[in-house]
Amino acid sequence: MCKLLQQDRQRIFVSPLTLSVLSGKPVLSDMISSENTWNNHIELGIWADLFLIAPLSAHYSFLHSLRAPAKNLLQAVYLSARCPVFIATAMDHDMYLHPATKQNLEIVRQRGQTIIGPTHGELASGLIGEGRMEEPEQIFERVVAHFSANKPLAGKSIIVTAGPTREAIDPVRFITNHSSGKMGIAIANSLVEMGAEVKLIAGPVQEKIPTGLIHIPVISADDMLQACIQHFPSANAAIMTAAVADYRPSSVSEKKSGKSRMMIYNYR
Repeated sequence: MCKLLQQDRQRIFVSPLTLSVLSGKPVLSDMISSENTWNNHIELGIWADLFLIAPLSAHYSFLHSLRAPAKNLLQAVYLSARCPVFIATAMDHDMYLHPATKQNLEIVRQRGQTIIGPTHGELASGLIGEGRMEEPEQIFERVVAHFSANKPLAGKSIIVTAGPTREAIDPVRFITNHSSGKMGIAIANSLVEMGAEVKLIAGPVQEKIPTGLIHIPVISADDMLQACIQHFPSANAAIMTAAVADYRPSSVSEKKSGKSRMMIYNYR
């Protein structure tokens, strides 16, 4: 009964609903969800690029579980993971220094898994000492550094085109489409994260342009063509996702055209 009450308190303190709302993602905590569907731990373990456990407490049944058969969803995913595993420890100073804890952590480390922390500071017990979990910002930097250490596209230059083009009819009107440029921008951002030098040749878009790339804004299809011709010789690859306009006027009026004249334009 006491154990059940303790579990209920833990769920109320930081409920799955709270984490789901804050992250915008579903929170999986049991082998079988509340909808009576199975949470596939094998698929989760294969899916992940990196598995981070934070915080990892010194509670014997939890820390020791990293050396034992799976008893819950977290342990099952851990044992199924093919990706690197990072573990951020968090415990009281004396618990961290206990030989049993040191032994368990050493076995985990020998498996090639990365132990983050702990650091020195104020603990949940009110004491001061080594055992405090690293700050989330520091943990995040370790994760970023891990992916930055081996970037497969480092030294490569890639062109990406994105968004629509605008083909002028006169100083006021133009032909275009509703392309947002989201796909090209997302591809460009992924290439940057993989270490490439990216030149994003983009038509008029409202999406935020990521940092870390070279943004070359263009308006018309001819502008985009000339930019591609200029930069392609120095590129290793080009990914063309722009939604170039299908038509353009054969001539562009220097002043705003009347409604009657708009009907007799030839397009090519």
